[in-house]
Amino acid sequence: SVFYKKIMFFAKAVILTSLFMVIAVLLVLGLAYDGFEDDAKEAVLSALSIMIAAIPIALPLVLQVNMALGAAYLAKVHNAIVTSIPALQDIASMSILCSDKTGTLTTAKMSIIPDSVFVADDFERCDVLLFASLCSNPDKKDDPIDRAVLQAFEADEAGKEKLKDMEYKQESVIGFNPEVKRTVGFVSDKNGKTWTIAKGLPAKVLDTTAG
Repeated sequence: SVFYKKIMFFAKAVILTSLFMVIAVLLVLGLAYDGFEDDAKEAVLSALSIMIAAIPIALPLVLQVNMALGAAYLAKVHNAIVTSIPALQDIASMSILCSDKTGTLTTAKMSIIPDSVFVADDFERCDVLLFASLCSNPDKKDDPIDRAVLQAFEADEAGKEKLKDMEYKQESVIGFNPEVKRTVGFVSDKNGKTWTIAKGLPAKVLDTTAG
């Protein structure tokens, strides 16, 4: 994480500073006080003791313990469960947080406004809701898009009347694929005709070269 990188940079700076201090101690003890001539071993041990004491070897462990205590505090006091300590470190290093509002700052409950539905020539708004419902999976109650489509269709009497007249029957549905960005449904009618209905990103619905 960014926070961990900053801590490691600080640790490296401390180590480099201690290295310069060791060199200075050796020069002072060895040259100014004739430490090399009297007892070279003692001068070297004194310098090494300063360097070992200056290395923050336990710093990462102390930080992890503090982060764990902070995560426990967030869970108890603010009801915020931290599943990743590095993520908590990244958030602590942020100055500006840009967040997607759908499902993050809201409840992710979508709804369809029938009056705002765009239709092409020879089609009606109820046709869009009808075909969209036939391309939705009624078993996926947790899917916000399918749930919104099915709820809008249930309130559309004209669409339900067409469904009854044409005896549309959903044969199978290919779920949403993040690669092709669409859902495909196969529907049969009372005349034995099979319809292929696609719902998803308009560019991917119109262009099927990717699959």
